[in-house]
Amino acid sequence: MDNEKIVERFNYYEKVYLRFTLGVLGATVFLSIVPFVFIDQISSISKLIANIAVSLMLVVTLNFFYAFIRIVKYARKISNFENNIGIMRSVSSLFLSPVSFTILYILVIIMAFSSCTVQ
Repeated sequence: MDNEKIVERFNYYEKVYLRFTLGVLGATVFLSIVPFVFIDQISSISKLIANIAVSLMLVVTLNFFYAFIRIVKYARKISNFENNIGIMRSVSSLFLSPVSFTILYILVIIMAFSSCTVQ
């Protein structure tokens, strides 16, 4: 493959990857707001929100490791090219993943406590 095509493909997937990370972060924030909107029905939706949050925690964990792998791939293979290559999207995804994970972890704890106190 031509070096220019490799760089173009890497940059394209960097943009897609950052959009995915921001989408997961947006879903995390949205999922954190839902319990406060439906505070009256918290007992009926707490298990559902906790299950969704745990699933998103898995996605965020995989996202973190994928960002790490992309940065290592960049350091080993792609950084040798002289073209303009942006790695900041993977670095920002690497830093946003623990933020999402922390928000989801706190949400799971809150949902566990709310389901215990309601019943």
